[in-house]
Amino acid sequence: MSPNNPLYLYAHFRDTDVVHLRLSYSSDRAISWQDVNPEGSFRAQALRDPSIIYVPNANPLLTGTFYFIVTPAVGSNVQFFSSDDLMNFSPITTIDIAALVPGATVAWAPEWWHDPRDGQYYFFIAVSSDPEGASSSTAVMLPYLVPFNPASASPSGFPVAIPLSGTTQKRTFDFFPYSDGSRYYLLYVDQQPAGSGGNVTQPIAFATSRGWRVRIGNKPWTEPITSVWGHSRPRRQPSSRWEKPDSSAWYSIPGL
Repeated sequence: MSPNNPLYLYAHFRDTDVVHLRLSYSSDRAISWQDVNPEGSFRAQALRDPSIIYVPNANPLLTGTFYFIVTPAVGSNVQFFSSDDLMNFSPITTIDIAALVPGATVAWAPEWWHDPRDGQYYFFIAVSSDPEGASSSTAVMLPYLVPFNPASASPSGFPVAIPLSGTTQKRTFDFFPYSDGSRYYLLYVDQQPAGSGGNVTQPIAFATSRGWRVRIGNKPWTEPITSVWGHSRPRRQPSSRWEKPDSSAWYSIPGL
């Protein structure tokens, strides 16, 4: 494995899985995939939304560690575990998001993030304080960025709330961060209200920022949605919803 010949790792579950987390890998740039363990890699009750990050060992002669963070079945907890070889796993550590974000009733889809600017580790998490919890299909869900130390399996600071104005009904989740070294990018689901038959659509919105913690005085970060992705092709929002982005605030990039 090298930068010119990368090995891709994919954590997932299947419709028939109740207690298995599965790992697959690809050595041909994600064209074909093989299971690490065809019988399932990790047994635990109803693990969902897995995110993996690999942390190299300080000694280049030794292997690093894979860290996992997942959504359990219900509630405001997320779960964390690790492995050095993807065959043997540490015990599960439960992280109580309500202890970090007072009033939280639901925590969904944690996603690892290693910030190239400060070298620190974090995870994004969608949090709701709706009293009905996961049983509410319209609960407001907003992102938090949680500083986290994988080696000690514990938060390393206070969560940072990232309010996204301009979303359809403030129901956002499944965050995926990226940085090109000068700007941060964030993809996420911007769930739409239920339509005919109670069905909802879940387009993917795209936002950027110069820094996770940037604020303009007391003004919240803005995120006018100019482009969303459906299940098969990009769709444009009506031009009446476009706004001129603030130069150092969250916004969506037009012309994707």
